[in-house]
Amino acid sequence: MKKETKTATQTAVPEKPAAPERVHGLDLISKYRGAIMGFAALWILFFHEWVTLFVNNQVGVNIEGYLKRIGFCGVDIFLLLSGIGLTFAIRKGNVLTFYYRRIKRILLPFLVMAIIRCALEKWPIIEFWKNISGINFYTKSIYSFLWFVPAILTLYLFFPWYYKLFTKTKKPVLFFLCSLEVWLVFSLFVRETMRGDLYGFTNRIPVFLAGVLLGWLTQQKKTTFTKAHGALSPLPL
Repeated sequence: MKKETKTATQTAVPEKPAAPERVHGLDLISKYRGAIMGFAALWILFFHEWVTLFVNNQVGVNIEGYLKRIGFCGVDIFLLLSGIGLTFAIRKGNVLTFYYRRIKRILLPFLVMAIIRCALEKWPIIEFWKNISGINFYTKSIYSFLWFVPAILTLYLFFPWYYKLFTKTKKPVLFFLCSLEVWLVFSLFVRETMRGDLYGFTNRIPVFLAGVLLGWLTQQKKTTFTKAHGALSPLPL
């Protein structure tokens, strides 16, 4: 009696389901950096300009009011993403190239707006100079004119030197934590003497430094996530 020949279908080994694709979790932030910044910009606009819509609905009023009160978080998102982005930008040339690219992107629009404001509000020349140079930011009020520009330029100025020390150490994460301790001691020391508005700016430095750490971790590929779990399920490399 002849043995029945098994078909290819019968002899084939069942295929194992493909393993979930693993992607570097922090790459997701870099990939969608523009979209996140756009969301942050809208949140900041909401914080400054939003007029309550649900005037006859207390639940809606409470939700809108809460989102408006915490709209300052949009600035923190910008600082975090800036710290991440700078870790990539610094690799594209020397320090002078880094400064040139940052200033070119920020300073020209800033000067255009300053000239318009100067014409409309009839600033004296000395006031114009103090606003665009950041003198008023540090000596008068950070809100003298477009406070975020001198704030971010200050962070850009010190970033290359901080990042050089950060990457040269054998334990960058420990260096980051030590930097936070230095910041904390400084903040406690000047809390009673520094202007409140300027103190508010210095209190955002840790967010920027955290962005620098995340940018470095992104390049080191220290963390992965499955697409199925998203950003909530870190897996070791």
